[in-house]
Amino acid sequence: MALARRRTARRGCARGRYLDRLRRGEQCFLAFVDGVLAHANWTCFTWGDALPGHPIRLRPGEVYTTDAFTPPAFRGKGVHALVLGTMLLEARRQGARPAYTLGQVDRPDAHKGLRALGWQESGRIYYFLPRGAVRTPFLLRRGRTDPMFRD
Repeated sequence: MALARRRTARRGCARGRYLDRLRRGEQCFLAFVDGVLAHANWTCFTWGDALPGHPIRLRPGEVYTTDAFTPPAFRGKGVHALVLGTMLLEARRQGARPAYTLGQVDRPDAHKGLRALGWQESGRIYYFLPRGAVRTPFLLRRGRTDPMFRD
């Protein structure tokens, strides 16, 4: 029973986060293959949930693409690249430059895909989130990380 309650609470939290994004005018991109959800991602133009306790704060003309979700059956098939390319094209049409995203160090395939789309690393943050914590202790910050730490 406790597990079910926790699962519901997490779902409620995500639902609230997505409703908040829609209210702010952020854009959700969904890709379907034969009626099955193959990918989901967001572009944020005001701020975005980046690291726990440290949202990325955007200035006019900047865009942030959130962590994407691609179900295992659709990974490695170029779906993410197609959607992200479409997202960036639409953001450019709306006047956004530069674009930011986050990538996990232990996902070299994701980094390779981002570089293939023309992304360049501007900064790196190493952090960890202890279980139950709401703030993120940082181990290292280097390069351009200012959008993560703006007031």
